Amino acid sequence: MSAGDDAPQPTDDAAAEDATPSGSPRAADEPEAGGDDDAALLAAVSDALGHKERGNAAFKSGDNDAAVAAYADGLVALKAYRDAHADSDDDADKASATTPAQVEEREVRVSLHLNSAMALLKLEQWEKALASSKAALDVQPENVKALYRKGVAGARLGRVDGAVVDLQKALKLEPANRDAKRELARLTDIVRRKRLEEKKRFSGGLQRATSKGLYGDKEAEREKKKKLEAQASAKKRARHEKFNAARKEKGEDEVTFENWEKEEKEKAEKEEKAAEEARRRQQRQREEQRRKERGEDRVVVDDDLDLANCKGYKTLADGRRTSYFTNVPDQTTAQLLAAQQAPKKLEGGAAPSPDSNGDGSAWNAAGTTFEERDMKGWADDALRDALRDVSSVTDGLSVKTTSVKKLTGEASLVVSRGRARHIFEYVADLSVECRLPGEAPPGPGATTIKGTLHMPEVSGPARG
Repeated sequence: MSAGDDAPQPTDDAAAEDATPSGSPRAADEPEAGGDDDAALLAAVSDALGHKERGNAAFKSGDNDAAVAAYADGLVALKAYRDAHADSDDDADKASATTPAQVEEREVRVSLHLNSAMALLKLEQWEKALASSKAALDVQPENVKALYRKGVAGARLGRVDGAVVDLQKALKLEPANRDAKRELARLTDIVRRKRLEEKKRFSGGLQRATSKGLYGDKEAEREKKKKLEAQASAKKRARHEKFNAARKEKGEDEVTFENWEKEEKEKAEKEEKAAEEARRRQQRQREEQRRKERGEDRVVVDDDLDLANCKGYKTLADGRRTSYFTNVPDQTTAQLLAAQQAPKKLEGGAAPSPDSNGDGSAWNAAGTTFEERDMKGWADDALRDALRDVSSVTDGLSVKTTSVKKLTGEASLVVSRGRARHIFEYVADLSVECRLPGEAPPGPGATTIKGTLHMPEVSGPARG
């Protein structure tokens, strides 16, 4: 996340605060115990201080590029000494410096890095400013100014989490540091706004997902169909305009879109009918060709053919012609059949058979007669119980239903041909609660989002 361009710039007097009073910390003719090595080190420190004073003067005049170059020259002077005395000064960077000259060198080197970081922040060279701040912290890990400037540079580079850590550490070391407080407050506000935006996006995505639910594809299909229809209509309008343009060139009157569309439809229907006739004709030709190849006779079916002289047909007593295999019962047989098929009154309640599944009524225990029973009351209670306590937890994110706000629909049990089917179709609105896990400071704590989940179709059938 980017810290943004509206962040306050570091104060101009920061580099001046790091300045050391002009002049060498010690005169070259006043060597401490350490001999020639200390004298050479003090000379290098004196040279570095001269570059530092030149850089401070450039910084105060607003020439930040010249200031950075001067501070770099001072660091080069110190590095030249360390490179030349690598064996004897291995402990120069350690907290327990062995001589006052080494302590002095370390302090000057830290101040050069800090001042360079300050000038680089002014130039908005964030990566270089970050590197200078880190170099100072390598020597003095608890330097408050280095932590502050490293935090500012990191924030400008979008590394907000690391910047917050640096600023918090600086304030822990120096609670009254106003610059660090101001910058940390700005970053905390940025983090808070980012979390709110993420929560809004999540909430909107959850609402869209729950509103579509399992049936979101239907809405997408409708939108796609509407788009295709609009494209087809636009193409049709373009063809109509082209048609009228051609008529105009011929000096003919324009045709309205409605009349042109009607003619186009009739023309398309004629072409489709002709194409269908052509396909049928080709099919008959192919069948005829196959019959010829197999040596079969051609069969012609004529609905008006007189069946009187055709084999396989017979004449019934009432004069009707029918197939030879039609079986017409005589009068006695017809009466017996009619008596068996007549409805009969049931005496008492018939007990269900042992192998009955219990879905049909007692009189329909075998399930051989079509039966439909209203199960709405039972289904209402069952669905409310099933939907009231639904919950899911994934990666610390929990979603659960708290109540059933609305439940409307129909349910029935249908028994037919020995098989039971439970058919239902409902619309439900559920109150849901989503809990987001908390994040480490300065992020927000646990958040709860409440809303309504609309289920436009809860339906079957499900086989019992």
